[in-house]
Amino acid sequence: MKIACVVLGVAILLLVVFAGSVIYDDVGNMFKILARGGAVLGVGISTLYGWLIAGTDPEGALFCVLLGSTCIVVASMAVYAFGQLVDNIDLMRWMMEQDLEGNLGPEQKPEPTMEDFINKRTKKVSE
Repeated sequence: MKIACVVLGVAILLLVVFAGSVIYDDVGNMFKILARGGAVLGVGISTLYGWLIAGTDPEGALFCVLLGSTCIVVASMAVYAFGQLVDNIDLMRWMMEQDLEGNLGPEQKPEPTMEDFINKRTKKVSE
């Protein structure tokens, strides 16, 4: 078991070192995906646990499902909001860079859209 843990740790370390640019490139979106997946998984586990203990303690099972699901959904909303905040800050930084380069201005170009930002981000990843 110790060897398996060491091998897993080394594999994760190598993944972070060699695939770091891909992992950390779109962190805001990853937080949003984590929030959605975590909510689905958490509510499913809470419901499954409530179903398992329903035979011995029906009130406890109902309490577990309601309270567990509510806590998971609220926590996932916070994680999703953080991911949205990271995306918005990244968009603002990109727009400021465009303004400093002289690419923005009412007489030069219309303000960049979210599609421009996404295209630039995907172009950056593929390079």
